[in-house]
Amino acid sequence: MNAPTRERFDCVVIGSGINGLAAAATLARAERRVLVLEASEQLGGTAAGEEFHPGYRTVGVHHDAALLRPLVTRSLDLERHGLVLRRSPAPTVLAGGDGARLVLHADADRTREEIAAHSRRDAESYGAWRAQLGRFRPIVERLLDAPPSDPFEADFAELGTLAKTGLALRLLGGRDMTEFLRILPMSLADWLGGWFETDLLAAGIAAGGLEGTWMGPRSEGSVFTWFAHEQSRGPEAVGGPAAVARALLAAARASGVECRTEAEVRRVCVEDGGVRGVELAGGQHLACGAVAAACGPRRALLDLLPPTALEPRHADAAGSIRCRGGIAKLDVALSGPLELAGHGGPAVERVCTAEGLEALERAFDALKYRRASERPWLDVRVPSHADPTLAPDGHHVLSILVHNAPADLAGGWDDERRAELTGRALDTLTAHAPTLPERVVATRCTTPDQLAERHRLDGGHLYQAERALDQALFLRPNADCGRYATPVGGLFLCGSGSHPPGPASGAAGLLAARAMLAARQG
Repeated sequence: MNAPTRERFDCVVIGSGINGLAAAATLARAERRVLVLEASEQLGGTAAGEEFHPGYRTVGVHHDAALLRPLVTRSLDLERHGLVLRRSPAPTVLAGGDGARLVLHADADRTREEIAAHSRRDAESYGAWRAQLGRFRPIVERLLDAPPSDPFEADFAELGTLAKTGLALRLLGGRDMTEFLRILPMSLADWLGGWFETDLLAAGIAAGGLEGTWMGPRSEGSVFTWFAHEQSRGPEAVGGPAAVARALLAAARASGVECRTEAEVRRVCVEDGGVRGVELAGGQHLACGAVAAACGPRRALLDLLPPTALEPRHADAAGSIRCRGGIAKLDVALSGPLELAGHGGPAVERVCTAEGLEALERAFDALKYRRASERPWLDVRVPSHADPTLAPDGHHVLSILVHNAPADLAGGWDDERRAELTGRALDTLTAHAPTLPERVVATRCTTPDQLAERHRLDGGHLYQAERALDQALFLRPNADCGRYATPVGGLFLCGSGSHPPGPASGAAGLLAARAMLAARQG
């Protein structure tokens, strides 16, 4: 039995990323005494902005702040705590081979005009495709904003939620309902190939849905992961995920949450099948009746619990959670803006270099065989346009997610191979932005193995667990823990490895906290 301690909390949250802070703020608003423990020197987890070169700051490891669920923004009143939302997202420039360009705007009519320059047939199809997605979106949002339900053990309230979801699906009408159910298990290549003949357009649409997966566009089920990712997008926060983390931290502290940095949890203390507290790396014991683990599910279940806390079948299930990281992060300091050759529109803020569906598939092939892609595709953001404080006057920062770079690279990562990856990424972007090399002030490449070490990410995976059909909805990260509670009483999972996935969503933390509160009341 652990030694007595003077400090006792109702709940300890492990990890101060966006989901951890959302869980902490939700619990504190219900008048629980909450402590957030962060192993690193600063709060925010992978969303913590930091200076990577004198005068230049990041917006976090991930840069997409449009994945924050509006449910979280509303529930925790984040705009009152400093969050600023953009009225309209920046256009995305699709940069293809041979200098091809296609710009996707929030406005469907402007996008159709862009597409018409490549294919009049696709311009007409795009309008019908967007309209159909608009009809599907309420179903997807309902699934993303509700806790997973087990139809075999659901109470009356959960059965009511399931019935409403089923009714909303039925109200789509016979044709749309059938189409929605037909396409979910399909591959993106087959689905988008049936809509569009312009390869650059199909690839640009597909790319985002592959993030955090172990898939290429020809993988079955990739349409399902696309819907869970792309249709979860909402208003974008100025300042990226780092700004979201700051607003959440302000909301949490306003509700009485206490936060400690450089406080690594070594063990979750368990007695008689339930949580009794946590032990820190320095030996300090903190008593609590519940733990919300915003860290990865494998770390929470296999590394932090005593060896006998889980029955062998539950330990085996935890060990089967897949979390193979395949994304590197490249931060670039620039002495001027990112300028694309022949681009006469507004300042470039978003670029995707997925040249075609075949190119995306070949990049995935490299990942399968533990190689870094010779032609990586890039998700590029220039967050300093919306937030000039990130760089000196007139200067900018690039935030680049480099796909596909395996955490377990054959032969291992070292400085030389990181430099090779940086060179490939910059060469890829320079093919579209010839002035880039002369404006590069500094670069910093963080490969998945480094993400695993610095941020304690299982497998170096930004989503803590792969997005896949068998690791989604009430099965995320697995059937044992798909509704946030684990086989150990009082231990809940609240990170991006839970439903809904995403390091910048916040919904997993909020929904897990609500599940914890409901469990206490039950």
